[in-house]
Amino acid sequence: RPGIAYVIDKTLYLAPTARSPAANTMRSCRGPGFANRDSGLAPLPASRVSLEVVADSGFVPLPAGALEPSAEELATLVNELYAALSSGATGGMGESDGGIVFQGEGDPLEAAAVVLETVGLVAQRRNGLAFRLNTLGLCDAATLD
Repeated sequence: RPGIAYVIDKTLYLAPTARSPAANTMRSCRGPGFANRDSGLAPLPASRVSLEVVADSGFVPLPAGALEPSAEELATLVNELYAALSSGATGGMGESDGGIVFQGEGDPLEAAAVVLETVGLVAQRRNGLAFRLNTLGLCDAATLD
């Protein structure tokens, strides 16, 4: 479903939320090079206002009013992708596997429980996948507990 996952190069990006503790989005805080297609970085819109989407990334913001994805939904996406790639496209030892990154329009720490549960669900079915979390690093103290 639109707004919860996209792929750049060989990396699967999961967007667990559109919420952010800051006035800016994750992508807009990365500077203009992050949105510039020719920069060699992620080809994504620069801000919430920019809805122009680069088709090859598959990124679209979570539609307004849409429910955020559950951990089960995100884990299913990961499992489906890796099942489709099981023909050896990720390399025998994972050397060409870009892993999984939690980052979308919002800050993944705003959905910390979903992120943690997603990793746990994936780990039950797949061993050794690399996960990364891109965050602004701002969160409520309760999130750290």
